[in-house]
Amino acid sequence: MLDFTDAYIDAKINQATKSEDKIISTLAYAITRRQPPRLLKEVSLFIDRKEMRYNPAATFRRSCQTKLEALAKKHKIPLGLFLYCETKPVTFEKRGSSFTYDELKDKDFIHDDEIVQVFLDKDEPVSIMDIQHSLLNVLSNKALLIHRLYVVTPATLRDSKLQQIRTDIADWDL
Repeated sequence: MLDFTDAYIDAKINQATKSEDKIISTLAYAITRRQPPRLLKEVSLFIDRKEMRYNPAATFRRSCQTKLEALAKKHKIPLGLFLYCETKPVTFEKRGSSFTYDELKDKDFIHDDEIVQVFLDKDEPVSIMDIQHSLLNVLSNKALLIHRLYVVTPATLRDSKLQQIRTDIADWDL
């Protein structure tokens, strides 16, 4: 692969624009024209980790899995032009606030140099996770979830049709 360059990739994508497969040619055309996919819907939540299984983002994912094919047929857009994106949950603290510093230290889960400690009214510092009113303690049991549905629009797709699709999926997170 010593001959691997951007020009090689560009040539392959240009070649794909002439594909008989409508999905491949539309995706390749969007790349060559630097045309980003159009956002249809975003569901973003800042929730308790305990609610990771049953929440509007999970409902949106299930709706995409079960209803997207019918939506594609209704609007005569190939299913392969719809792109579903789900980011990894963003958390502030891997372990959450359910364990104290001493409990984790006993389990050899953490090391002293990994813990943020602060001085309060005592002579010895305490883990910031052990302070109930600390922001990190409160946020440690939360996660940010972001789920998005895009469509790579064929050149013939009008904005009014895009708006109709958005209307059709407006309740997919409910």
